[in-house]
Amino acid sequence: QDGVSVVTSTPGGSSVVKQCFVQVKDDTLNVPKIIVKSAGFSVGDRISITVDNGAIQVKRSPNGVQKVDSDGRVRLHGKNVGNRGRGMMFTAMVVEPQDEPPFIQVQ
Repeated sequence: QDGVSVVTSTPGGSSVVKQCFVQVKDDTLNVPKIIVKSAGFSVGDRISITVDNGAIQVKRSPNGVQKVDSDGRVRLHGKNVGNRGRGMMFTAMVVEPQDEPPFIQVQ
């Protein structure tokens, strides 16, 4: 939860409500609870994970194959982490588009 901050807007009409820095450890990137909760996700929610222009997007989806874990975190493993290696630092953020529900983005 290092570096949590509030950002009000981004180009394209979306708002970023919280962001923090996350680090890949053991080929797993753990999105902190503060980000997951800020996106409106709850323990057990099904999520889908996609990569769009190099950014990982985590969205709530009734057909998602992954869930928010019992600790309230989203854990991204292997192919979901892409070419990101152990020890690399990324920014996880909650994005609130004007025309869709909030989602988590990792860059």
